[in-house]
Amino acid sequence: MARITRRRSLGGGAAVLGGLLAAACGDPTVRYVGQPQAGPAGPAGPQGPKGATGAQGAQGAAGAAGKPPVTVTIWGTWYGWRGEDTTNERAIGLKQLVDEWNGSGSHVFVDFAGKGTRDKIVTAYAADQHPDIHDPAYFDAGLYGQNGMLVDMNDYIKADKEYSDSLSDYFPFLLETSSWEGKFWSLPWYTNADLPYTNLAHVREAGLEPLKLGYTWDDLTEYLKKLQTSHGKGMETNKWAMGGMTNQVQFWNLLMQNGGAIYNGDFTKAVFNSPEGVEAGQFVHDLIHKHEAHTPHNDVFKARGVDRPSFRQGQITMFYETSARRIKTWAEDIGGLQNMYVTPSPTKKQPFAGNYGRNWLIYKSTGERQEAAWEFTRWVTSTDQNAHYVVSIAFPPARKSIFSHPKWKALEAEIPQFQTFVDAVVNYGYRPWHPNLGTHYRAVGAAMGEVYKSPNVSVKEHLDAVAQQVNLDIDKFRAEYKG
Repeated sequence: MARITRRRSLGGGAAVLGGLLAAACGDPTVRYVGQPQAGPAGPAGPQGPKGATGAQGAQGAAGAAGKPPVTVTIWGTWYGWRGEDTTNERAIGLKQLVDEWNGSGSHVFVDFAGKGTRDKIVTAYAADQHPDIHDPAYFDAGLYGQNGMLVDMNDYIKADKEYSDSLSDYFPFLLETSSWEGKFWSLPWYTNADLPYTNLAHVREAGLEPLKLGYTWDDLTEYLKKLQTSHGKGMETNKWAMGGMTNQVQFWNLLMQNGGAIYNGDFTKAVFNSPEGVEAGQFVHDLIHKHEAHTPHNDVFKARGVDRPSFRQGQITMFYETSARRIKTWAEDIGGLQNMYVTPSPTKKQPFAGNYGRNWLIYKSTGERQEAAWEFTRWVTSTDQNAHYVVSIAFPPARKSIFSHPKWKALEAEIPQFQTFVDAVVNYGYRPWHPNLGTHYRAVGAAMGEVYKSPNVSVKEHLDAVAQQVNLDIDKFRAEYKG
């Protein structure tokens, strides 16, 4: 089986930090991680202000003893507590942690201030009205970091042996995609994996068995054709074998399954328009237009005045979705967890399901505010607090030890289907990375959307065009880099 490799491995404790910095400075290709990924869990992260140990406990006590109070603000992409979304599970989970911290007696008060989109953050920073802390999509940290907006976490981690030692508890591929050229721009917060939610009632009706790890693209094609036959013609019944493969995440997953890559070794050129990439794009295009087993573009349903089909309404048998608590809610819509199955990744040259997720970062401000922001960051990314948060939202953790945490074990007992997502993170964890990945991610997504709209289209021409666009952006990035 082909493997995604990296040229150096990261050691434990402080060696993890040193190895990460050396890799980022000396070998920019060190971004990919081999199989299997997990290995033994490192030391659990430092504890928080309640029952605290080490430096954080001492700081909490100092705050209660009269250390000058400091207020830091946090914005979140998914959050908002002042007239914005207060029902999102991610907002609720973080608000609980903020409230716990603010009730601990620390001299640092965290103001859960609002919702921050990329444009809003950049504008606020330019006006010196930005938050201190943020948890964006991990690749958006690259946008802020390359423009010199972020604190280098090395400044604090090097001086904090307890936290430095706990770095070995993080999945290495999450650390590697949090730095660039020696600067540690952010810390992993949680990750995810996208795999097909599968309606077992439909599978049984078609006389089939669930797919197991090791099935190929060809196997998947034949399987979906049989499912579609049991549904009838999708354009007549509006029932489909598959959905959710038309976004950039699944294109990149298929690309990597086929042995391809997004960038070349030194990140100076896009290479996703390789033969492996063209074959990946053509595979989905054929599922839509040749085999008619995957939902077509949304424009088709709009033109016909038909509602977009939904997995939750029993109109799609297999639908790519992320690892989140919604798996239980969606299962209730299709008759319960007994009808829900998470199909593992298909295999071409290797099984593969990329991981994404969010990171935790600190914006540059005054020394006092940065120190205070680090105190909260140190606590909220530690094992117990991270376990509380990821279990509340049901996303895989950034720290390996959390898979053994009682709260996580309770989640797995509640939703046993979650193990397939855990296996994907542990066995072939990977996150694509470049500081401008967010821009490239959106450009590729738009291009593939156009590819999948029409039956008469050249996948290669579209990929060549967007690769040229990405290459121009890479050149511009190197010329303007301020990180």
